[in-house]
Amino acid sequence: MSQTSATPAATPTEGRHPRAFEPVTLVVTIVLSVLGSVIGLVLITTLGIAPNTSVIGALIAMLIGRISFAALSRMRDPQRQNLVQSAISGSTFAAANSLITPIAVPFLLGRPDLVWPMLGGAVIGLAVDSWVLYRVFDSRLLPASAAWPAGIAAEAGS
Repeated sequence: MSQTSATPAATPTEGRHPRAFEPVTLVVTIVLSVLGSVIGLVLITTLGIAPNTSVIGALIAMLIGRISFAALSRMRDPQRQNLVQSAISGSTFAAANSLITPIAVPFLLGRPDLVWPMLGGAVIGLAVDSWVLYRVFDSRLLPASAAWPAGIAAEAGS
């Protein structure tokens, strides 16, 4: 008997990882990030929950990849879809958890005069957090030398 090994399906960008600043990827990422931020703000202010919109981002990115338009066909690449999914998840949590929640606390405590200082601190904290995550990526702590198997990225932090 001969043994055959399963090889992953070839992607359009095999050998070169897609860049986040490619025009199509950047436009889709910005549009979906804004949409995710709005969804996050609406849900946290009306229901009090922070949603996981990375699922919505993944579904929309896959749907966009199925559109028969030359430029959007690049979104069929799972790595591009992952970039978009990560961006929408980050924007949702940044808007809902990092910005709105901290400014709600002074209102609950009856101190609306502290809203602007709290918002300033939250923006600085979000910027520092984003910068640290950017600097740590592709280090020994958070390697990026190869794609992580499904589910491993989420389990790495736990």
